[in-house]
Amino acid sequence: MKLSVIVPIEGCNCSRTYSGSYYDWLSGKSHYNQIITLYRETTCSETAWRRGNGQQVMAYSFYINPGAISTERSLHYIQGIEANIISLKQYFPGWIMRLYYDLDKTKPSFKSLSRNVSSMLGMVWRFLPTLDPQVDLMGSRDLDSLFSEREVAAVHEWMHSDKILHAMRDHPQHGTEILGGLWETNLTGVKSRSLWRRSWRAILLDPSVWVGVSHRNHDQHLLSKHVWNNWGRDNVLHHDSYLCRIYLNATPWPLQRKKRSK
Repeated sequence: MKLSVIVPIEGCNCSRTYSGSYYDWLSGKSHYNQIITLYRETTCSETAWRRGNGQQVMAYSFYINPGAISTERSLHYIQGIEANIISLKQYFPGWIMRLYYDLDKTKPSFKSLSRNVSSMLGMVWRFLPTLDPQVDLMGSRDLDSLFSEREVAAVHEWMHSDKILHAMRDHPQHGTEILGGLWETNLTGVKSRSLWRRSWRAILLDPSVWVGVSHRNHDQHLLSKHVWNNWGRDNVLHHDSYLCRIYLNATPWPLQRKKRSK
């Protein structure tokens, strides 16, 4: 008989129901200690952990720096959360949105964190699923942009390749190896997880990751320095439309760009 458990979600007056043999541990039938260890190794909430293994995640960062962002701009990003939830279901069915945000220090969640990343560069938070053993495929995106058919076609082409990393450049100003909000990685292999752990060891020792939440472009610098230059360039499928002569061995986009209606 399948078991189910109702889990309250902190921060809202709501809950989520989970069921299946995965929760046999509730009746003492499974390896409880192994599950606890797995939870401690994950990089998201208990709610996300209860989804189990094999997750496909699109990750976002959301933070507010009162000294640098207007109320109007903040509202724009909040609306982006809602819009991307809808867009993700349409273009990437089966994928899950993970939103990494700055917690109120009075919340129990903040007090229970085993590692405090509150002083870490905010845009790097969305890279944390690369360390999560429950995540198989992971993408990093910006809240102020939505998915497109052209983008989905590029991601699917990468998914059918043997490359660990996927990067996309689709504008003349996309002049960096890996844009912070336009890349994916495949975490299903031992090699890919080992490479990401190696990159994170270097990232966490880099002073630019501890500059605070709001500095711009440091996330892309970290990706270039500790991912692309380390192992990324030899394990990537990258789609490019303008800078192919700079970033060699790039792949053309599989779909033409749609003309904007007047």
